[in-house]
Amino acid sequence: MDDEGPDDRITMCATRIPMILSGWVLVIVASYLVVEWLDGECQEGPCAAVSRFFDLDGEANLPAWFSSMIWLGAGALAALLSHSDVPDRRRWRLHWIGIAVISVFLSLDEAALFHERFGSTLGGLVGAERVLFYNWIFYGLAMVALVALIYLPFLLRIDRGTALRMILAGIVFVSGSLGLEMLGAASRVGAISLIEGRMWLVEITLEETLEMLGVILFIHALLFEFQRGGRAIRISTR
Repeated sequence: MDDEGPDDRITMCATRIPMILSGWVLVIVASYLVVEWLDGECQEGPCAAVSRFFDLDGEANLPAWFSSMIWLGAGALAALLSHSDVPDRRRWRLHWIGIAVISVFLSLDEAALFHERFGSTLGGLVGAERVLFYNWIFYGLAMVALVALIYLPFLLRIDRGTALRMILAGIVFVSGSLGLEMLGAASRVGAISLIEGRMWLVEITLEETLEMLGVILFIHALLFEFQRGGRAIRISTR
């Protein structure tokens, strides 16, 4: 008879965890919209500090921290998959490691602004500032194309359910991080005039929401891969 009592375990469900994270996205976005609605009364003092804390277009605040953490979570899951003993995962171990590295880099990027710091220099070399406000978009597009090319054989050969979920996650994330970002950048330099007035608020909200939801969908894809064949991740507290 076991006198130690039952283990306390946390089961990482492929649907429950993403739903919880999506709930946090809803809270963050709603807080931002409320603060923006009160913008006229939040110009200074504690109220202004609250506005900066929830600003989806800001840095070093709650939305940035949340984005950094979910990317870090995705990296941890991919690292675990790279050490799996399942044969079809061992075959693609380097690709899983690559996903982990990319995810951790994007987590650091959210905190350290690598794309803005280095993008300004690289974009300036090709005169990007004449077309887009954010110079990093040019090499961002190049990196997306390179990663897609490298991972195409991987996506064609892994489990179809996992692959389709990863592709959907990528489409959602890139639609926000590059698609809407390009639209906003072109508007900032006057190349187009599609976003003006309150439409700018809509653009920022959609852009950042799509980015966060894209990462959450990616986490869902990784958890789904873990649970194929009835397997699940369980973390014991002792």
